[in-house]
Amino acid sequence: MTTFEFEITYSEPQVRRAVRAFYGFILKRELDWKLYLALGLVITGLILRSRGDRIGWFEWSLCGVLVSGTLFFFMMYRVHLQQSLERLYQMQTRIVRFHAQDDSLTVASDLGSSTVPWSTFTSMLDRPDCLILGVRKTAMIMIPKPEVDTAALDFIRTRVAGHRHTVQQPH
Repeated sequence: MTTFEFEITYSEPQVRRAVRAFYGFILKRELDWKLYLALGLVITGLILRSRGDRIGWFEWSLCGVLVSGTLFFFMMYRVHLQQSLERLYQMQTRIVRFHAQDDSLTVASDLGSSTVPWSTFTSMLDRPDCLILGVRKTAMIMIPKPEVDTAALDFIRTRVAGHRHTVQQPH
């Protein structure tokens, strides 16, 4: 049975970067080129319509949908960032212990612990500075690469890639 154990000390800038990267990843994953094309056509139509006739209820409704969707996404980002920072501030030592084994990843801190089976991970964002593991649609685990042995990172990548839906490599 393969097992890796390591500790990470988290900081506020790390958490902010991880949440920003995770939501950028969600945007790229969920909004493919067809949606961007549709949004472009709607915006172009609204601009052309506003130059001529009055803007009717249908156009205002489309504007409302665009604005509501955008605000909803940014509010989700803001709430996720606030919750992540609150968890960080609640920690007395800001040290998190990881235990990676063949069937699961255990994460423990002074706030508690959680064991997550590898099959629960739905995505992995492999950035130059950190590895972000997506758990379900809106939860994540960020592992800073400089603080972790390369063999442990390779093990985690292999386990998540065996069960994941989406893997994005760094740009």
